[in-house]
Order: sequence, then structure tokens, then C-alpha cells
Amino acid sequence: MFTETEVAPLLNCRCIAICSVGELFGGVERHIIGLLKGLRGHGIDTLLFLFYDHELAAQARSHGFEPIILPRYNSYFLSTARYMAQVLQQRQIRIVHVHGYKATVFSLLARYWYSFSILKTEHGLLEPMVGRPVQKMYNYLYRFLDILATRKANAIVCYVTEELQTHYRGAYHGLQSITIPNGIASICLLYTS
Repeated sequence: MFTETEVAPLLNCRCIAICSVGELFGGVERHIIGLLKGLRGHGIDTLLFLFYDHELAAQARSHGFEPIILPRYNSYFLSTARYMAQVLQQRQIRIVHVHGYKATVFSLLARYWYSFSILKTEHGLLEPMVGRPVQKMYNYLYRFLDILATRKANAIVCYVTEELQTHYRGAYHGLQSITIPNGIASICLLYTS
């Protein structure tokens, strides 16, 4: 559990960024929409970074949030991270809440140009992959990069279940962590007093 000193930067926050891929629309994306709406209800401004202009972006717009769509191709990773850092610096955002490996990796890279804290929500386990061995290899590589970036960023890790926290105990050993079941009322407690 967090001490009051550890949570203080979150309590005083008036604007945060949320970063996710945005390729699909499922439970994680519904969670993000709920988070955006809940934070706005608590008077906290949000900025949404996505890599795809798909359903999550459309849903965000329908609720009055204009996402920033980042280039999704890895050949732009340094310029994308630098752009992300510039936007965060212009808006003086000090916390980025990440969902997924790509968001975590790009946010870590952005920290080379602008200093901010990373809060990561771990939504689930790596799903078993059927199909080509190459795809399986990529999925394990992405998971490795996700864990490496989370550790390098010294991110605060939020789990949606106790089981996830137990599963990732070794991977994220030494990092601050908390379990908050899905639900906007609970997660907003991290950002508001």
C-alpha cells in the first residue's frame, strides 16, 4: 500500500495524460473512457495519446475528449517519443498513465526529453497465441520490452486483480504497486484527495 508521501504527487495533479494503443475496443478501452470521464468529473484535465484513430478515438471524441494520434509505425519511434515529450512539456503534465507495452515503451523514451512519472495499469496476462511461431516470438518480445520499460521507468504498477499482482510479483519486484479493481470511483482516488 502507498504512504501519504508516495501518493502526494498524484493528489496534487490537475492534468494527466493517458496513453494506449487504441487499435481495438474492449474492456481496456472501456476502462479508459470511464477513467477519462471520471477524472473530468473530479476536475482533472486529461490528454489522451493513441496510436490508432479507431473506435476508442471515436468514443473519446463523442464524450468531448480530442485524442492525439501518434504515428504507429516503429520506424518513427524516436520522433514520436520526442513529440510526445514536447506535448507533455507544453502542458506541464507530470504523470502519464499507460496501458499496454507500446504505450509503456514510448512513454519511457519520451522521458529522455521531459521528466514525468509513469503509472501503468496491468490489465491481464499474456494470452496464449495460436498460429505462426514468429508471431508467438514477437508477443514474448513485446512482453519482455514491456517489463523492461516498466522497470527502467520505475513505474508505479496498478493491477486490476490480486491474482495479477501475484503473477507479476517477480517481474515487477521492488516497484511500487497497488491493486485497484476495475471501476472509476476507485482509480480516481489515486488522482484526487
